[in-house]
Amino acid sequence: MTLEEACAIGYSTVYFTFDCIGDTILLMSALKYLVTYDVPKVLVGTAYREIFQNCDYIDILDEFYEDCLSASLFKKVVDAGINPVFISSTDFVKSNNTFLPVWGEHHILHDICVKLGISQTIPITPFFYLSEVEKLGGRFWQDNQIAIMTGGNQRYKEMSADLAQQIIDCLKDQYHFIQIGSPNDHKLQNAMDCRGWNGIRGAAMILNQSDLFIGGIGGLMHLARAVNCRSVIAYSSAEPLSLANYSSNINVFAPEPKCKRCGERESFPYTIQCDNHYSCIEGIKLSDMIEAVHLQLSKRNEPLEVEREDIQPNAVLGMEAYLKRFGSIKEIV
Repeated sequence: MTLEEACAIGYSTVYFTFDCIGDTILLMSALKYLVTYDVPKVLVGTAYREIFQNCDYIDILDEFYEDCLSASLFKKVVDAGINPVFISSTDFVKSNNTFLPVWGEHHILHDICVKLGISQTIPITPFFYLSEVEKLGGRFWQDNQIAIMTGGNQRYKEMSADLAQQIIDCLKDQYHFIQIGSPNDHKLQNAMDCRGWNGIRGAAMILNQSDLFIGGIGGLMHLARAVNCRSVIAYSSAEPLSLANYSSNINVFAPEPKCKRCGERESFPYTIQCDNHYSCIEGIKLSDMIEAVHLQLSKRNEPLEVEREDIQPNAVLGMEAYLKRFGSIKEIV
């Protein structure tokens, strides 16, 4: 949708967030609670248009998202009468002359709803909208299909390729493995290679038809929950469990991480270099992962567990979080 078309419809706000898969899925999910009879659609800026495919309550503003935002584009949108609102679950505290990011107090979905001004009880469950045709794709074996990935957009979120390969080697005679994720992820042996297959929607199709997902914290973990796929997550203590956990997941931790600073909110792993070589993710044991896989698969025919949380609204008005995170809106050359 062009800016002119958005103005003609009467939009006064455009919402956007970080250019990350997980943040985008969770923003889309939270915006569902803004939709009413009087406000049937909301306007979004995003670098991930494919995530919003089949989502009937979203219009997308062309060429407006975090990575392409410039001072001139911002001014053009504001001058047209549309207020950009940047939504981040991350909080910020002032330190000297700058703002430092800190973890939110609740699940990301909860905190996004708070900042959207939503006031109701919601399930801590994201949404993803597959077409009926897409729902039929992604199944390559009749049963015992497991999706697995190794990559991540932060080191502490990456389940190591060595651990992933060991899991496959232990279970390959019982289960069929499909590797999903980025084409740049390390290729695993004895797994069907679907890295990058049909983009995010291809991964969603595979997860929708799989009996289990195995991976680390991140976008595909949220995507798996959105299509009701049980997960075993190699969970780093660098993030508080409350931030991204789903009650239907089994999270596996390193038995004795060398530090707990990040998870206890004393450090923020996006902005510091780990002094302990990411022991919180590297120390996860194969035996614990295998045990979790068997336990999850024993529940594959049961409904997924869901938690509900009460939202107390505290809406953001515009670009406050963006300016605290990036300092200013820079002109892109």
